[in-house]
Amino acid sequence: MAILLTLLHLGIKDIRLGPSLPAFVTPGVLDVLVKTFEIKPVSTPDADLNTILGVSVGTGCGGGCACGSGIEKNLRIN
Repeated sequence: MAILLTLLHLGIKDIRLGPSLPAFVTPGVLDVLVKTFEIKPVSTPDADLNTILGVSVGTGCGGGCACGSGIEKNLRIN
């Protein structure tokens, strides 16, 4: 809780909360957080990664990726 308040005080936006929202987040509070700080609840790991990395699902990367998301172009496995 203290970390979230600190991030909001510092003006950090586009924060993802989850997998479950804190108990104090009522629909009214969530509306204010979304409008003011662009808070978003997490969804699925694939959807969140695609959104964060700016990848369109199904565009294909041409790199032999089975998922077609293009994410593996940005990752290097040692």
